[in-house]
Amino acid sequence: MSTPDARLTAAEKAAFANLEAAAVAADPTLAARLRGRARWRSHPSVRATGIRALHLWVILLGLRVWGGPLVVTGFLLMALGLSAGLALSLLGAAMALLGLRMVAESVRVRLVAGHAGRPEDRRVEG
Repeated sequence: MSTPDARLTAAEKAAFANLEAAAVAADPTLAARLRGRARWRSHPSVRATGIRALHLWVILLGLRVWGGPLVVTGFLLMALGLSAGLALSLLGAAMALLGLRMVAESVRVRLVAGHAGRPEDRRVEG
């Protein structure tokens, strides 16, 4: 809105400045959009959902439960790749396979740890 133009007279510039001040006073978000500050705006619920998903991802990474989210993300990328392109589908398939491998390894480690803790598996020395 505040673009200097050499073809405008001083009175026209003053009139535009008054119009701009009135627009800012009436609707600050409109004025910010007209200035081009808020280019990537999203609905607050979309932003909050993204933040929750990121928070959940960080919790799962902290618990070393990476396989499940990786599988889900991979399958979503494969589904998106059906319309977007082969490269995205291949990336999703690779992520899903990696996630499935991680889930299988996690299950194997828990099964081995469960068998090691059973009393009948322990050797009696003495």
